[in-house]
Amino acid sequence: MFLGAGLVVFWLLLHIFLKPSEDVALTLSPDSRRRSSTPPRSTHWTLSLLSLHISTTAFNHLPPALIQPFRKRRRRKLSLVVKDDERPLSWFWEMGALAGVVGLLIAQGVLAWAALKSVTVLLRLLSADKTAAPRLAKRAVEHATKRASPAAELLLRPVIPGLTQPLSALPLLLAALLFAQIFHELGHALAAASESIPVLSAGVHLWIALPTFYVALPSSAPSLRISAAGVWHNMVLVLVVWLLSSEGGGVGRVLASGFFRGVDRGVAVIEVDSSSPLHPYLPASSVITHLDDLELDSSSKPLDLWATYLITLPTTSSTSDGPSYSSLGWCLPVADFSISIPPPCCTSAAPLASSTSHDLCFAMDDPLERDRQSHACLDPLPLFYPSKVIPQRCLDGKKCGQGLGCATLARREMVLRIGVGPNEREKVGRTVVWQGRRSAVLHHVSVSDSLPRFWWVPKTWLRGTERFYSHLLSLSLAVAFFNLLPLPHLDGSEILTSFLTAIASTSDRNLEEGLGILVPPPPGLLENVLEWMRGFRWLSRMADAEELIGRRLRVWTFAVGAVLVTTTAAVEIISASR
Repeated sequence: MFLGAGLVVFWLLLHIFLKPSEDVALTLSPDSRRRSSTPPRSTHWTLSLLSLHISTTAFNHLPPALIQPFRKRRRRKLSLVVKDDERPLSWFWEMGALAGVVGLLIAQGVLAWAALKSVTVLLRLLSADKTAAPRLAKRAVEHATKRASPAAELLLRPVIPGLTQPLSALPLLLAALLFAQIFHELGHALAAASESIPVLSAGVHLWIALPTFYVALPSSAPSLRISAAGVWHNMVLVLVVWLLSSEGGGVGRVLASGFFRGVDRGVAVIEVDSSSPLHPYLPASSVITHLDDLELDSSSKPLDLWATYLITLPTTSSTSDGPSYSSLGWCLPVADFSISIPPPCCTSAAPLASSTSHDLCFAMDDPLERDRQSHACLDPLPLFYPSKVIPQRCLDGKKCGQGLGCATLARREMVLRIGVGPNEREKVGRTVVWQGRRSAVLHHVSVSDSLPRFWWVPKTWLRGTERFYSHLLSLSLAVAFFNLLPLPHLDGSEILTSFLTAIASTSDRNLEEGLGILVPPPPGLLENVLEWMRGFRWLSRMADAEELIGRRLRVWTFAVGAVLVTTTAAVEIISASR
């Protein structure tokens, strides 16, 4: 609702200050033109109902300026005349061209596999709906049978804030999308500049809330190097982001280590959802040391231990209750437990019933018959730290004293003990008792294994950058994938045409040597690979039928893409309605 209202206000303001379909040119003043040797810079925009197009020449000088430091100086034979290398970083763009050709094949495979996967999931959902028996389960236990969304099985999922992504992720998603697209178009511009081809203009199309960037080049400019440069830049960006992220090389954490310090004994609370019951009990910078009896510092990766424990269901035994090493029991008097008549708190329909009593249901195994249990309603707080007198902990009743047995919280109570370490305000640690699903804690509480060294460094910096890395990696892959499809207005069609044209052409390099004539460089990687490919007759025949191949591939891509889009939308709708 808020997002929709913001978009309405945004477009209303645009139409108030800009007339629809108005072209405005912003150029340099005459004095500025006389002082500058560069062409005048201009900016044009066109506004329609829900579309805005901005085109500018203000950045045309940037690609040549960025390429200039990489131009090598070469000398003519028997001459002192020096000339710049005509193709700086040619090896880089040639690798990108080859990666683009291979990417065409990979993109077709991914598209077909994603469509097949989506159709399979949809058919399984439809058949399950027809054969499913009526469910007569109590509402109190529905949470225990919650399953993963069928949409999670899809190979490709749309990124929709509020549906497939939380709405709070919108700013980072938008920033990652802008960065991935700008870096993509920068690849085209730099590849063109390396071949001394000027950029005519750069611009952006904004349709409702979806921006798309572009660079305009002369019509004679497209080549395999330039066409594949955008996708190649996205691939390089994916590699760089992977190296920076903690899930990959972790270089980003190393670079930020001067501003952050590691957390001792566990993980630090960064943020708690304001609507969560845990919000007043877990202030920012609190250190969580235990989950039940699991010590978070027992692993070199406490964050992984935190997440794994919270998403994993408690271990079960034959009786569905009983102690484990991560959740030990307490040695309690056997006389407090009843075998014949279970107490009220152990027989109520809902374990989370609203009651003023803090008593919880405890279970104790019968030492003679393992399948039999006795139960008691007890106040759990005296059993938890920082209680001064805590009963002996146990794994079974063998180590408990005379008249004592090993008791644990009944599984039905769904209790998680969150151990919080001491801090400057509280010299003694404490235990926060959460009653509910473990996984809810994972969603309510954001933690980190590092805290800022300085007050002016945001606590959420590392978490925010990791999320940005994740969005940037996935969206950069998405931009590369879609641009590898041989469809109109996408790079894939230009890459396919340029590749088949290069295969059909013959190598006509004329090495001219002599006084005053510059010797061209030897053939590069791309030329050598293309020359090798020309030896395959079937590939040459495909190149001769370039138009037919391109047309059939476009039809195939449209058909498979339509199947993918429709079935994916159906799966997402069905999953959201369940």
